[in-house]
Amino acid sequence: MKRAIMGMLAAAAFGAGFAWSGVAQAGDESRLGMMGSGYVVPGVTYIAAHSTSAVGVTNICTATVDVYWAITKEDDTEAGRGRFTVQPHQTYPFILASELPLPSVFYVGEFGTLILAGDVNRDGALTVADPPCLAVEAFHAEAALNDAVFLPAWPFDMNDLAGTPPGISSLDLMSPDALSTLHSGVVDPPGVGSPTLFFRYSVGGGDTTYFMLWSAEDIQGLLLYAVATNYDGQVDQFFVEMENAHLNVIPASILGLPAGFTNGTVYWQAPDDGVGDYFETGGDGNGMALYSVIQSPALGATQTILGLGR
Repeated sequence: MKRAIMGMLAAAAFGAGFAWSGVAQAGDESRLGMMGSGYVVPGVTYIAAHSTSAVGVTNICTATVDVYWAITKEDDTEAGRGRFTVQPHQTYPFILASELPLPSVFYVGEFGTLILAGDVNRDGALTVADPPCLAVEAFHAEAALNDAVFLPAWPFDMNDLAGTPPGISSLDLMSPDALSTLHSGVVDPPGVGSPTLFFRYSVGGGDTTYFMLWSAEDIQGLLLYAVATNYDGQVDQFFVEMENAHLNVIPASILGLPAGFTNGTVYWQAPDDGVGDYFETGGDGNGMALYSVIQSPALGATQTILGLGR
């Protein structure tokens, strides 16, 4: 039964062609919709064979690529890591239920971050010698509910990596700390003020919302000032502390929204340290990936809405 479900997932997710908005060259800053040397996919999870995240990894180059992967949980503990090989123009179906050890390392309501990196010259490191060759898309499948939820995947390249020169010297040890920023996300450049982050929410009619915020820099303990608006412009204010260094999953239910705040936007504003670098600790600015997940019983579906930054 598990094999049948995995086969259906792979065929449904990765049997069709792909459309991309451009091709990145070595040295370009990665953007959503462009190729990457690697990808960050926050919000993956695996509960059982019927409830698993799945990722399609396509090699768009003419060289065979070794793809290294690592999954960390919200508290940055490791959930699994490994490597697979993708032939030129091949798509590899990376399904957590198949790749992670049994039993599941996640409990219901717990999430993690998947990081993928393409080693083009196959030397076990990610350097300027490895051009961006990967295209990635992801979703979470709930087979029992006949539902599939889009998961955003943010590309990264050498400009996003720590080190001098930037890179990952051993992909076998790759972790979220390998990235010092994320240009395809919401960027906080040094010295220009802290960004405002925008999340959509819906909590009326039985809807539930949680906010996914992934940061390249360590933001554990950061106190975010937030303003919530509802559909008719009413405003409420509160603070939320970030519990984890990189991935923070924040249920809208903990915000204590007043009655009537059933659908709207949450604006998150970080305090400023005086030079606009509150998120930043590495000298090159921080990068953040963010989105909302809204579960709607009335629609019988779960929706993903990308967050914005200003």
